[in-house]
Amino acid sequence: ALERAAPLAAIGRPGIRRFQSRRPEPRTRRRSQPGNAEAWFRRILVNLCLDRRRAMRPVQPLDAAAELADTRPDPEAAAIRADGQARLEVAMARLNPRQRLALSLFHGEGQSMAEIGAQMDTTAKAVEGLLGRARNELRTLMNESPIS
Repeated sequence: ALERAAPLAAIGRPGIRRFQSRRPEPRTRRRSQPGNAEAWFRRILVNLCLDRRRAMRPVQPLDAAAELADTRPDPEAAAIRADGQARLEVAMARLNPRQRLALSLFHGEGQSMAEIGAQMDTTAKAVEGLLGRARNELRTLMNESPIS
């Protein structure tokens, strides 16, 4: 019923009245001839119905669009992360061996300063100072020059 009503809704009452008030044409004319009012009107109706049909696109809620989002890592973020990792590795290699060991044990293995002090034959307070100097040196080395 909706599809049958679509042509009427597409042209409205003024278009229907105009079509009904036209003079009938002789039946000798073919539909494809220029100036054929019936063919012209039919084409208008078809175009209006097609336009209306194209406008009726199914709409999905925004919540459904979130599920379609790409979950792969952003290539730019991955490149930045890889660059940072490479800088960290180069900077760690250039650190003093005691500073490198202290950073690795504290941040890598999660040991406490007292445990690191016991392993390195020093106090927890000395490990705290060593870690502070190591972080500052690491920050400086990472910000120096880009990796070649």
